[in-house]
Amino acid sequence: MITSAILERIQLLINQSRYKDAQSYLEKHLSQYPADTYGKYCYALVLFLDGKNNESRKIVDQLLVEDPENEDIIGLSVDIDISDDRLNPAESKAKILIEMDPESSESHLKLARVKLAQKSYDLALESANKALSFDAENVSALNLKILIEGLLGHETTNATIQDALHLDAENPSSIANHGIQLLREGKVNESLERLQYALSLDPNNYLAQHGMQESLKSKFWPYRMFFKFKEFTARLSQKGSWQFIIGTYILFRIIRTIAAKNPSLEPYLMPVIYIIIFLFLLTWVLDPIMNIYLLFNKFGKVLLGEDEKTMAIYCSYGLIGALFSAIMYFGFGMTYFAMVGIVFGLSIIPLGTFLNPVKEKNLQTTKIYTIAAICIGLIGSFFQITPLFTVFLISIFIYQWVINGILIKENSRSYE
Repeated sequence: MITSAILERIQLLINQSRYKDAQSYLEKHLSQYPADTYGKYCYALVLFLDGKNNESRKIVDQLLVEDPENEDIIGLSVDIDISDDRLNPAESKAKILIEMDPESSESHLKLARVKLAQKSYDLALESANKALSFDAENVSALNLKILIEGLLGHETTNATIQDALHLDAENPSSIANHGIQLLREGKVNESLERLQYALSLDPNNYLAQHGMQESLKSKFWPYRMFFKFKEFTARLSQKGSWQFIIGTYILFRIIRTIAAKNPSLEPYLMPVIYIIIFLFLLTWVLDPIMNIYLLFNKFGKVLLGEDEKTMAIYCSYGLIGALFSAIMYFGFGMTYFAMVGIVFGLSIIPLGTFLNPVKEKNLQTTKIYTIAAICIGLIGSFFQITPLFTVFLISIFIYQWVINGILIKENSRSYE
């Protein structure tokens, strides 16, 4: 059976993110003690931490059959479900944990994490507060509360951050939350310092990695404004998000109609129309372009996930093609490159987001749509087939509505 010495060794390997070594160590132990339930649990935990969710789930499901009331095993099952976006089963299991021990801080924290993943921020905050009511020094619960309060723009966020740092000034998540809050306040340099320190303590801390990405991008003023815009839209429900988008589009159409019917007002209204068009395009391309920047940044490239790197590489090809075409058109008067450059430039819009959906069905939709649209655009521009070029332009406009619909449905705030 597992001894305290073995547990200390496993914990050390986990703290050092040496999951492969921990797996080998536990495999050797389980070969000698195959019936050791806690050893199997530890092995499943290490597999989960190493990103091997399917292998971990198989062991956990078997352990639940053998010991259905083991809180550690149920808790790990909740974590795996959250990671795999199986949020309804995760919620049911978290509630079972609370029924088993209503005053367990960790059980309420599990439910808070589920509700956060469901974008039900109000209930997530309520569960985090319940966790803290049973254990006021639960740093994980405090950090989850900070994350939710920050998303919702609560004035109490800074005070909660100070509470977390007071309990553990060297906690990477607390420091990362502090860095992100500084970014919200527009203090980019201070934010970068705190996030760099958080990553020096734990290079794999997701919160610090995400915050560092946003801070590096926010060194540029336009993205700093875009970050505030993203924070604003994150607080909207699915209905609210659509109301904002459609309302802005209707406003654009109204101003355009007024300008067309009143020539005397046109000089004053056309700049407004151009600004709205520019802002729309900016929200479509700014994030992809900034990911290209991170891709070629010494620090930024290690922060991008695999999908983000893939999209950034494709976007860089599109940007290079657009710049080359622009040089050929404006520098040498080769009109052939006008259509080609527009296709390469607009291709950045789908290429920068087509891997963002979480659900497989949505992901397949955006992949197929992106490939089809770009192929039509390239054929239409290379062979100067105007109808195909027009179809490409329309398809890019439609794509943005499609991807907005998918991401709004997946990511919008939920009210229960």
